[in-house]
Amino acid sequence: MKSYKVPIFSRIFFITIMLLIAVLFFWIDGRDIVRKMLRGSPEGLFTIVWVSAYIWTMYRMIVMPLEVRVNDDLSLVFRSIVGSKVVLAADVKSIKRNGAFIQVKYNGGKLYLLQGMTGFYELLSTLKEANPSIVVKGY
Repeated sequence: MKSYKVPIFSRIFFITIMLLIAVLFFWIDGRDIVRKMLRGSPEGLFTIVWVSAYIWTMYRMIVMPLEVRVNDDLSLVFRSIVGSKVVLAADVKSIKRNGAFIQVKYNGGKLYLLQGMTGFYELLSTLKEANPSIVVKGY
């Protein structure tokens, strides 16, 4: 079994940026956020949209895998803060660079990983050997 992890610095940096955005938003706009929403003003609508987008982003960060394990039977275990997902190497369709993330499509869905995972190219070559039909873009 081989394990590939996102470095701790990358995780801390990403979470710190998100927390700073939240603190700045609530410091600037949070004082009268309830009043704006209750009045139904356009600023209140913007606040609702912004907070919804922020919550969605934080959710995506929490469920984003921080570790990938390749078992002897070539099954991949994507482990996040809240749980894990097992995907067979034969089910992986494509792996592509998507901004600061790596998008892994498989039969049944897709996952996003942070760039900079230790041993990522070794993981790519292992997956390509196990499943030559995987489409790799951006690497």
